[in-house]
Amino acid sequence: MGEVFAQRPRPKKPTRRPATTRKPFVPKRVVPVGPEPQEPTDFPPPILGPPSIYPDCPRECLCHPSYPNSLNCENRNLRVVPVIPFRTHYLYLQNNYISELTAEAFNNATDVFEKIPGLLYFYAQRNQLNEVPLGLPTSLEQLRLDRNRISKIPAGAFTKLENLTLLDLHYNQLSDKGVPKAVFNMTSLLELQLAHNQLTVVPLFNNHLEHLHLNHNNIESINGTEICPFSMTADLSDDRLVPRLSAVFSKQIMMNVFITDTCIHQEGQACCFMRLLLRLYVERVFSNYESSKPHQQRSSSSLANAFVRIRREMHTCVS
Repeated sequence: MGEVFAQRPRPKKPTRRPATTRKPFVPKRVVPVGPEPQEPTDFPPPILGPPSIYPDCPRECLCHPSYPNSLNCENRNLRVVPVIPFRTHYLYLQNNYISELTAEAFNNATDVFEKIPGLLYFYAQRNQLNEVPLGLPTSLEQLRLDRNRISKIPAGAFTKLENLTLLDLHYNQLSDKGVPKAVFNMTSLLELQLAHNQLTVVPLFNNHLEHLHLNHNNIESINGTEICPFSMTADLSDDRLVPRLSAVFSKQIMMNVFITDTCIHQEGQACCFMRLLLRLYVERVFSNYESSKPHQQRSSSSLANAFVRIRREMHTCVS
């Protein structure tokens, strides 16, 4: 008879986990020392462009081969100014989120604009600047800082800008307190944009200024000498002494000065405004007027002669 093998019973699975002496790891809560800096979430990321043929062109900007002296950095969602090449003459930074100009953007220069002495146009409108930057290059011809948050102009900000012809500061937060007394007294300045601010008085400016924009401020009245800053006893035959202001863009001022006489307290001031009107017609109406029709030529010639007679008779204003 053969042997009979009995099947061994299978061991039962343990119903509970055997006891262990090791405790589970529980990470300790780290209490921050101070509040963590929060990164703004309302700023979209900067837009980077393709590599340029110029090795010094920042990726945040466009350096067009046809315009090697222009640096186009507008509409790039920038919060800081990129490193500016030395060759830049035209700098366009509009429509970004820039709140200040740092020296790092200008090759770590002591003066922010020291490394770009040939800058001619500086456009930084539609940003978040709080004040006009200092140390602007003396070569600058046009400065556009409109639609920012500028409430202060540092004293002497434009002192060395002997070539500046256009200054645009409209749509800011400028008040009388933030504007030094003679900060706009520049002989080279031809157009000054100060519309849509919080000014209550007309700032002082040089008699070489041609266009002044003051609309949408809090100016209720002006004195005629503020618009004609020159001596009425000066030699009228010297055209250099005649004010060049030919356009004041301000609805309130135009109504107070040219429609009523509430702001013209002296006869000499009225004469000054007549000069402005005369200069406007001579430079804007008659200088470029040409007509082939005889009757129009006679009419324009008669009108021009009338203005010439007015200019001769204006000597009596100061007699």
